[in-house]
Amino acid sequence: WRWTSPNQLHFVSAQPWTINRHVLNVDSKGLVDLSGWPLLDSLFTVEFRVMPTSGRISGVVVGHGRSCSVFLKSESYGWTRDTNPDDFGRFSFLKMPPGNYSLWAYNDENGDDNWNAGTLRPYIESEERVMFKYSIELNSDEHLEDLLLDLSFEK
Repeated sequence: WRWTSPNQLHFVSAQPWTINRHVLNVDSKGLVDLSGWPLLDSLFTVEFRVMPTSGRISGVVVGHGRSCSVFLKSESYGWTRDTNPDDFGRFSFLKMPPGNYSLWAYNDENGDDNWNAGTLRPYIESEERVMFKYSIELNSDEHLEDLLLDLSFEK
């Protein structure tokens, strides 16, 4: 256990967790707040699952610019990861847990690290963006390769 700030206590396992369902019971009788008051509950329970992270999703972006970003959103867990393709447009997301994902890319033409939809007044075009048209379902140990994102459409 480690206090990372006055109001945050973090648990860091000394060993990696096994792939399974786990229950962490914490006896909080010795924990007090900054004023010295004990917590209202004497037992704090956290339940979680450790998922296998051996899947891989990779592909290529066609027609990408210098500042292209590729995003992978986990519909199952709610987080998003991003990467930049190499000079040939190839990208990879490694050590992914099984679940459903959505994939998209955009050319960051103004360099602000955000996709911009543009404006009417003053007129500014939106930055090019492309979505992979299917939802991606990744199973444990599955390697989905050769996914194509095409940004080469004409303006």
